Amino acid sequence: MDKTELVRRVSELMALADHDVMPGTDINYREIDVVAIERFGIARKHIFIECADYEKPVGVDKLQADMNKLRAAQQKYPHASHLMHVAANGYTQKAQGYALEHRIDAFSFDLLIGRLMNFDGYVASIESDPLRPVIFEEYQPTQIHTDGDKKDRSAALKYVKQWLGGEQSWLTVLGDYGVGKSWMLKRLLYELIDDYKKDPITRPVPLFVPLQRFTKSFDFESLVTTTLQSAGVTTVNYKAFEYLASVGRVVFLLDSFDEMAQSIRPQIIRENLATLLVGVSNGSKAVLTSRPTYFESRAERLIAVETDDGLRWEELDRVEEERRTEVARVISNRLSATTYARLNDLTKLQRMTLFDRVLKDKPAARQKLQELYDRFESLEGVSQRAVIARLLTTVAETLADGRSRATADQQELFPDDIGTLNQAKIFDIVILNLLNRDNAFGSLRASQRRTFLRSFAVRLQQPGRSLFAPPEEVRELVQSLFGAILARSDTPSTDLESYYRACRRHSGLTTQRQFLDTSGVIDSPVDENDLDSPVGFSHNSLREFLVADAIADHLVRGGVYDGLYTAQVTDAVAGFTVGLAEYNEELSARIRKVFEETDSGSVRQWLFKIIYGFIRNRSEHVSFLGKPANLQDVDLAGLDLSGLELTRGRFDGALLLESDFRSSDLRDASFKGAILERVQFDNAVLEGADFRDAEILSIYVNDTFTRGTTAVLEGKDALQWLFSSGALVANIDDLNPYLGRPWYVAAREVAISLSARLAGTHRKKGLSRGTKIRDRALATEFTEYLVKRGVLDVVILKARRGGDTVVRVNPDYRSLISELAEGGSIADEIKPFFDKFIKEERNRLVGAVSD
Repeated sequence: MDKTELVRRVSELMALADHDVMPGTDINYREIDVVAIERFGIARKHIFIECADYEKPVGVDKLQADMNKLRAAQQKYPHASHLMHVAANGYTQKAQGYALEHRIDAFSFDLLIGRLMNFDGYVASIESDPLRPVIFEEYQPTQIHTDGDKKDRSAALKYVKQWLGGEQSWLTVLGDYGVGKSWMLKRLLYELIDDYKKDPITRPVPLFVPLQRFTKSFDFESLVTTTLQSAGVTTVNYKAFEYLASVGRVVFLLDSFDEMAQSIRPQIIRENLATLLVGVSNGSKAVLTSRPTYFESRAERLIAVETDDGLRWEELDRVEEERRTEVARVISNRLSATTYARLNDLTKLQRMTLFDRVLKDKPAARQKLQELYDRFESLEGVSQRAVIARLLTTVAETLADGRSRATADQQELFPDDIGTLNQAKIFDIVILNLLNRDNAFGSLRASQRRTFLRSFAVRLQQPGRSLFAPPEEVRELVQSLFGAILARSDTPSTDLESYYRACRRHSGLTTQRQFLDTSGVIDSPVDENDLDSPVGFSHNSLREFLVADAIADHLVRGGVYDGLYTAQVTDAVAGFTVGLAEYNEELSARIRKVFEETDSGSVRQWLFKIIYGFIRNRSEHVSFLGKPANLQDVDLAGLDLSGLELTRGRFDGALLLESDFRSSDLRDASFKGAILERVQFDNAVLEGADFRDAEILSIYVNDTFTRGTTAVLEGKDALQWLFSSGALVANIDDLNPYLGRPWYVAAREVAISLSARLAGTHRKKGLSRGTKIRDRALATEFTEYLVKRGVLDVVILKARRGGDTVVRVNPDYRSLISELAEGGSIADEIKPFFDKFIKEERNRLVGAVSD
């Protein structure tokens, strides 16, 4: 950079460091490059700065000359000034020695940038992270691949570090629950913080942001300052930090977007994401981890979700509408240019390595774990997920300790009749194992403590709340659950405190501080000396399994759990419920029955989310929705319902935003009062599907009728496509009644065959062979009509070869055939052929109305 640019940048840095700046100022008859005066303090210091823009490191001669100039200027302020020298590309070794000997502040420009903020407290906090030695010991280098390119896999840390050396600014790492996203990001953090500590001048500082802490709307400044202050940085100069980020000196590691998102309303989710995308810009980079739920269709999935309290569709205030549109545009534009990567499960070798490390001092437990693998063949596939593999080690330790295979309530860990294990059953075994470990603590039975865990999980799974509960809330829950027992006690206050401590200390729970420090350590009980911290689950998947467990207990055995029907049904909750149903046929039957019988729209919506998990597992589970499928007033935004048998389905009042019905059978389905936007219908069977009273904002389809390409169709175009596909729509008088109709398609195909040799001869039967089999009879009928009307002349009644009649287009009607083939125009001479079909179509519509 030249001298002018260097002076400008140094001035900018000093201003960011809370100084009033005057570039190019005369002091004592010398022009000083930069004069910076402290903004705060009783005796504000003046700093005189000379800048050197040399391409090579500055030598002793130049440094001495500039310092003599500064000392001469300093004579005007002998007691309130400080001297500094800044070189664009540093100093020679001799110049550095001279500066050190004479106590001169001589900085390279990069070093001056590094002095803007002191990250020592933050670095120390990361280095003392209690989880650091655990991760270094147990972390397995799971593989990762760019989304859509499964063959190109590499170790996750290697992949991300290579990405950091590239040009893009945003990487989203997707993975299902328990696959190891947080541990991967923390392992990356430790490496990057070590790199930064070795070379803070050129290496970026990695800022780890646990997004689950932010359960409300936030701005980027509060996110940064809160994170730094909680990690030991006492004073945060945000403008200075912002500058460091803009010149690429910060890497943002944003953990668990999904955990933040499930606690707040959809509108806030979108705004928070937009805040992150805008904040991470101008040179900085970010790696964000999340479950796939919010990014399945990239930006579109987030834009689609607009319903906060049901299926209301209200007119928005214009300013609010424009604001939301702008947020959506920011998300779309920025996410479309980012990279998505998928974190893979553990390999067999990585699982074995993990087991060997965790159980290295417990050979008996390692042997028990191997015996489990020998007994259950399915365990090999199920334990590919990191969290499940880690959970199994806790079970093996219990079995190896010679403890009972059952809780005090005689609930067996591994019943003899179990032949296979799925993920839900493993979590069930883990919960029983944790209950068994705590049998000696307190007087509550295992079944009672399990009821508490289910109730606590349901409470924390409510939308818009923190995933941790303060002590008074936990105590209130314990009292409400065991109030009947306490009422019979001679010492209710003492017993309540005992029950509270027994429930709160449970392995599988953790304080909020413990969770943020040691997320993923499942089996450490709550610190009993910490009586003030909020409490939650040590891993989100434990909470989600217990919500599914509560669902099963409620539907099958009538267990009562306050707030169950408003608890969020995540993909993991639905998946665990499907897994539990594999061991309990009654659960599936009860889900069907309650969905069929309930009159509550909110309960139907809640149950549908569970049923959708079954449908994703096996498409034939669509029968859970009834016959025909009843999806009235259900929010289907962003869901994949492709390839399903939904004949005569009821979608009245449903919200269909970017819903996928490709290749589904929707014959005679009803969409009365439904709202459709960007719905996909390609290859769906829509004959008789009734959209006449639906609000059709747009559909996203392959428009074979007019455009010949995939497009978003709105208004009349959308109605025309649906109508041409056989559906019932409103305002058909404004539509082309022929487009897409089989009799019209067949007639055009015949005309196209004739126009290929307009002056030549054709075999009459051959004219219908170019049409689809289902339309062939109509093509033959149209050909006969053309012969009858004289449009086709018979040349040979029966040809010798093939016994077929040979025909030729009458010269007077060649333009008629060309216009039908090329533009679809129907001349008066052939219109009667189509009129009878149009009459039948109108009669069908009238019949549909009367029905």
